[in-house]
Amino acid sequence: SNPPIVQQLNAHSFPSQALDARTYLVAVTGSGERETQALRDAIQSKFPGFQPQLETLPNDGVPDHRLYACLFKRMPFVEQLDRHPNSLKYRGATRTQLVRTYGRKPSSVNGLGPVVLAGQIVVGDYVSDQDFVLILNTNSPQKDEIILGRVEPGKTLRDSWEPVARRLATPHPNRVHKDLHEGESLVIPILEFGITQNFDELQGLSVLGLPVESRIRSARQTISFRLDETGAEVIAEAESMVVGENGFDPVPYDPTQPRRFVFDQPFFIALRESGKAEPYLLAWIADPELMVADE
Repeated sequence: SNPPIVQQLNAHSFPSQALDARTYLVAVTGSGERETQALRDAIQSKFPGFQPQLETLPNDGVPDHRLYACLFKRMPFVEQLDRHPNSLKYRGATRTQLVRTYGRKPSSVNGLGPVVLAGQIVVGDYVSDQDFVLILNTNSPQKDEIILGRVEPGKTLRDSWEPVARRLATPHPNRVHKDLHEGESLVIPILEFGITQNFDELQGLSVLGLPVESRIRSARQTISFRLDETGAEVIAEAESMVVGENGFDPVPYDPTQPRRFVFDQPFFIALRESGKAEPYLLAWIADPELMVADE
């Protein structure tokens, strides 16, 4: 029987129209040195400055092919946010760590005060200071949205995303103000990580859709991501070598009192292009290893 990861990969399709074609490259090529260099040239032509991590297989007489996909996005904010000088005690799933953060410090106004960063920071949903969803809008060509949720995790990333999407479509009555105000706090850890995963459990499995019956020799995915006060950058590569809703109870809420949007414990993140229903990246940020530590 297929391992669980195959069931997860086949559980949902991703519509190509959810991503601008200028932001990704997909290819099926040979695995030799000449084909590898041609693919590297094509990637660097489309994404200048990006150095892809491509594998070259020895010519052992076996007809190998490479299945490759790359996503590259830079998403700056129109107005740069503030780097907080003091560290945040982040309570991760396995340990607590002081981390560096950015956002907005509340000013010394009484109550909410005027709106700040209108249109750039949108309160997608708000139940309480421990349960909310924010949207950070960027100035990328696709106007990408960075969706951050201090929410309960689902069993899978998809199970986490679906209630967040419903909450964005139908916010809780507590979301009286969709804008951030001068008297309100916004504290977000700086995220910076690069993760490479080899999927050994896929070795030997067949791949559908190729001209001849083929089996996976190796499969690898790499994701690099940074999110700070200037915006976000995401780079994702996948390369395979082949052979031949959560409910909540109403809580007391005073809409005249400032809210606190502080991500000091595990939270959910989704990236999607403006106007698109489907996100192209989902992540559950559980541990401070993915953040910039404040030693």
